[in-house]
Amino acid sequence: MGKEYYHCPGCNAKLVFPLDVKAVRCPKCSGEFEIYSLKKVSINRGWKFAIPGLLLAVHPFFLSPLAERGVDIPLLLGFDSYGSYIITMMFTMLFGTLLASYGLVLSIADKHNVGRKNFILEIILLLLMIWEAFLMLTFNGY
Repeated sequence: MGKEYYHCPGCNAKLVFPLDVKAVRCPKCSGEFEIYSLKKVSINRGWKFAIPGLLLAVHPFFLSPLAERGVDIPLLLGFDSYGSYIITMMFTMLFGTLLASYGLVLSIADKHNVGRKNFILEIILLLLMIWEAFLMLTFNGY
């Protein structure tokens, strides 16, 4: 059964309870509250940053099947030279890496704050984003 995560309005304690309850009692301050009056804790707000960042960071992988078929990607996207295409690609990949890393760290923090410990996917993706940033920053053109 699913669980909801809320903050107590009296003492700001974390409240975790099943979806089918109508009222809840805080274990710290013993206050009773209706569910509709509580402030819900969002544990998915990090993914709102991470998904667009991941798409920007890995966009060359979506274009690589076209390059294998002989399509000239810079001309297809409207670039007049390979240099401007590579600089734009590196900028969007680094921006996407930063955005995805921020979203993944935010997701880990939110899950940790509500007591959930299953953030293995976020850690794996964060390590991949760090590795991609390392590769892009040490790219020297040889």
